[in-house]
Amino acid sequence: GESRIFAHVAHPEKLENNSFLKEHVIDEYLQTEWGDISLVRATLALLRAALTDSDCTHMVLVSESCVPVRSLSDLTRSLQLDPRSRMFVRSWEDERRTNVLRAQRVEYLDGIRKEIAHFQAQWMSLCRNDAELICNNDLTDHFLKCFAPDEAYFATALAVLGRPPLQSVANRHFTWTDWTQGGDNPGQFHEVSPELAARISDSGCFFARKFKGKSNIGDYSLHL
Repeated sequence: GESRIFAHVAHPEKLENNSFLKEHVIDEYLQTEWGDISLVRATLALLRAALTDSDCTHMVLVSESCVPVRSLSDLTRSLQLDPRSRMFVRSWEDERRTNVLRAQRVEYLDGIRKEIAHFQAQWMSLCRNDAELICNNDLTDHFLKCFAPDEAYFATALAVLGRPPLQSVANRHFTWTDWTQGGDNPGQFHEVSPELAARISDSGCFFARKFKGKSNIGDYSLHL
């Protein structure tokens, strides 16, 4: 399989000329803020750019701290066998039972009943049909009062647009993240032990986060 890179960079003017991202930066730029709808709009800009390539069958969202931990051929074969979008999804009802504060983020959705809302991991894979549906129906104005809308927008949009995510997507983690350290932010890694590398490998995820620039995760060659 072949892949293409589309990059939305926070500070494009700071990209060095020899950066591999230089030739992949999309034309559309939005200033982004954490926990803000601008993150969703930047993601939509990336999806729109990818959709201009008719050969793109799936769009995989990754951040600068994500690394591949399975091979591209593994990913290609998996998506051929099961071409659905991949994202870890929870309904508003399930979220309310286990994480009330997170469920309350959608209390102020404008024009969308909170009962329709779903939460999803931001680092996901969208099939072309789902990406087109989401891009052709901009619902971002409904989420202006919602905190961290990037954790609810895409699954909720699918639900609103007649594609209930719990029925239509492969509901599993696509990107490994460590939440065992407590708090609102996932664990960050510089020194990766063999035991941690094994945990990541055993997860079945295709990417993992959050790794700092000089992390030794590459020494384990999980992506080969």
